[in-house]
Formats: sequence, structure tokens, C-alpha cells
Amino acid sequence: MSESPRSPSRFPGGIPQGAQGADLAFYTIADRYLDDSMRAYPTGSTMAGYHKYDGLLEDLGATGIQEKTDMARRFQAELAPIDPRSLTTSARIDHRLVTSDVDATLLALTELRPHERDPQSYVDLLGNSTLYLTLLDPGSPAWSDRLASLLSRMQQVPRFLSDARANLQNPPRVITDMVIHTNAGSITFFERTAPILFARAPALAPRLPAVAGRNPAARFARRLAAWQGTLDPQAAADAAVPAGTGGDPAARAGAARGRSPPHARDRPAAAPLVPSGPPSRRGRRRPDQRRRPRGAGRGDEASLDARHAVPRHAADDRADQDLHPGARPHPPAPRRR
Repeated sequence: MSESPRSPSRFPGGIPQGAQGADLAFYTIADRYLDDSMRAYPTGSTMAGYHKYDGLLEDLGATGIQEKTDMARRFQAELAPIDPRSLTTSARIDHRLVTSDVDATLLALTELRPHERDPQSYVDLLGNSTLYLTLLDPGSPAWSDRLASLLSRMQQVPRFLSDARANLQNPPRVITDMVIHTNAGSITFFERTAPILFARAPALAPRLPAVAGRNPAARFARRLAAWQGTLDPQAAADAAVPAGTGGDPAARAGAARGRSPPHARDRPAAAPLVPSGPPSRRGRRRPDQRRRPRGAGRGDEASLDARHAVPRHAADDRADQDLHPGARPHPPAPRRR
């Protein structure tokens, strides 16, 4: 009796040639999982070199998150009856990789939930979804297809950022501040880089101003800046807890109220960067002055570092205000007494 024809792989190499028995049953499931997960996470698909879903951008709305969760649970249930001991060595390794990926996906969606807690995850997706479509040699024949996919993704960015605004729940100030800086790369791409790239595809260039002119990345940065003023008290306290308090509840509570943890109060105060007291006379050193190592220049002194830190800080704030008018400046560095 001849064997029934095997269905072709949906994912390239998803079902190895010669797979049979338990191996074939496993790889048939794995093949569907790989293709479905690439469609659910198209940016990761592009980064992996799988360009079937280049024109899509992640759906992180409530429906999209639920669909991703259902997909992972469905494949987890399909993979559960397969006994790894019944597989060949290579299939057993692939089984471990696939089941681990399914479990990690469920953990992220149901427990870690970065779509609700981490604004940086949106900035990473926004940057990678455009960057990895443009990593081509100048003369590559793929430019036309890649730029068509890039335009398709750019048209979906407003929906993507609308999902971000709906999902994120008062991220801590320290993360919000960081994201406003890291998002500057996406703003630059939409404002300056995209028009240059689309010159390689003249047929698409006329459609670009209507998309890039919205400058969605800049709106995202302004929205994050606005979140800084609406943090709930606990998030603000968490963001204000200094490093070193660790998981000590008493230390964290004290730090949130502006007090140092007990173990910090017991330590002697750190020596100032710039020695205090009147300047010493020429050729003499005070006891608290250290001898510079032989060959060290004056630029190596901590006093010079401290002297230039505040002007640099202020210059950075001015640059930030030019780029992000809604962003709050950093607080001035405290003076040492």
C-alpha cells in the first residue's frame, strides 16, 4: 500500500525530509507553530530572515493579545501528548526548543505582560520593524519589495501606538525617561532616513509624505512625557527608591519616604570628589590630597570630571527640550557639602 502524500511544510524546513512516525507527528505540529508564531510576531520574523509577513506589524490590542495567548495554549495542548523519549535525538532537541518557546510566550503574555508594563518594548518593536527591512546592499534587487513592506508597516504605526497608549499602565518614571531618549532614533528615521530610502523606489515615494508627516514616533515620545506627571503614588515611589535597597521592605519603604536604609546610615560618609578647605600653597600637599600617578594628566582628576559634569548635564537637557518639547528636564545634580 502506498503512503498518503504528506502535506508540504508551511515554514521552510519545518518538516524535515525523511521524518516519519513520532518524528513526523511532532514536526507537523512544530511546522504550524513556527508559521503561526511568525505571523503573530512579524518583526521577529523579519529579524529571523523570514520575509513572508514583512508587511505586517504586531497587533498588541486586546484582541491581538488574546489571539496570541490562545495560539500558545492551543499548541501547548497539542504538544503535551508527545513523549520526547519516542523521538529521535535531533527531533528530541527540536521538541525541547519548540515547547520552551511556547512556554516562554505564555509566560510573557500572562505573567510578565511587557505590553502593559514596559514602554521600551514598543520602542524596540518600532525600531526593529523598520531597521531590519532596510539592512540590504545598495544594489540589492529586494529594495522594491522591502520598501513596499516598510510603507505598509508605517501605515500601521498609528494603530500600533494607539494600542501602546491603551495598554501601558503608568510605567515608572525612570523607564519613561529612558524611553523618551531611546525613541529619538525612531523619530529620526521617520523624519530623515525614510525619505532618502524611498528614493530607491520612485513608485512608492509619492505616498510617503502622508505617512511620515504624521511623525507618530514623536507623538509617542510626547505621550510618554505626559505620563510622567500622572504616575500613581506607588509607581513614583518605586522609581524613586535608590539602588542598593534590594528586596528589603523596610529599606524600600524608608527610601520612598526620603530616609536612608539603616545599613546606609551606619556607613561613614563618602569623601567628597573635590577636597574641601583652603587651597594649599605651591609645592605642598594637604594630607587629604593624593599624589597623581606618574604620567597622569590633569584631565584624569576627579575634580575636573565633577567640574564639567553639571554643564554637560544642562546641555543635554537643552537638547532634550529641543527634541521633545513636552519632556521634563532632569533635576539638577545635588551639591555636595
